[in-house]
Amino acid sequence: MWDGGFSAPSRGVWGRRSSRGRGAAWPRPLATFAEERNQYLPDVPSAVEAGYDVRVPQYRAVVAPQGTPEEVVERLRTAFTEVFASDAYQEFNENNLLTPHELEPAELTGEWSSFAQEYASMVEEYGIDMGEGR
Repeated sequence: MWDGGFSAPSRGVWGRRSSRGRGAAWPRPLATFAEERNQYLPDVPSAVEAGYDVRVPQYRAVVAPQGTPEEVVERLRTAFTEVFASDAYQEFNENNLLTPHELEPAELTGEWSSFAQEYASMVEEYGIDMGEGR
């Protein structure tokens, strides 16, 4: 019996689309924490759409240590650009319900800095206790 929970689409919805036996027992998504509806859940509103100004994007990034030689950075950038354009990458994303979000370094830094400020404001505004040592 499910009372409720949070899960990324790639971690929760696969049970509804696979033959692994979850079927009707799998919980029904009520909202996504994105600005817009998720392409893999077109019938599920975003929290913003439902009237809640809550966005919790879940992105991953590929980074290199500061000071990495520019030729290495360029080789990595070229390799990832090729991967991002490949059919295998597109298929992997679709099969795992992942929405690509590839950004250049400056864009990523700006976006993630903005998220950090937004989350810090929400923690303070709503009195969220992050626990000791955080």
